[in-house]
Amino acid sequence: MKIEKLTEAVQLMKDRFKLDVIDLIVLREALARDKQMPREVTIMEIVSYCDAASPATIHARIKKLCTLNLLKKTEHPDDVRFKVLTKGDKYDALVKELAEV
Repeated sequence: MKIEKLTEAVQLMKDRFKLDVIDLIVLREALARDKQMPREVTIMEIVSYCDAASPATIHARIKKLCTLNLLKKTEHPDDVRFKVLTKGDKYDALVKELAEV
């Protein structure tokens, strides 16, 4: 990707979706782990594995991404104490807009 396209994509994320770099890292971690593991990814796993910021910041960003409907939090099927992260309803719209950049 050329630097112009990259900066355009970052600006789109900031303007349209109100996301910054830490938000994008958390989103990537949640969805990359979703692809790598044949099971649900818990919030605790993302907080543990993501080193882009403090655990409190990562947790706050997960909450923000859920509020923006880019991620969705559901109860773990085996243990209701844990929450699982999956793609939110607006995730595909985000990907589509980025593909057009």
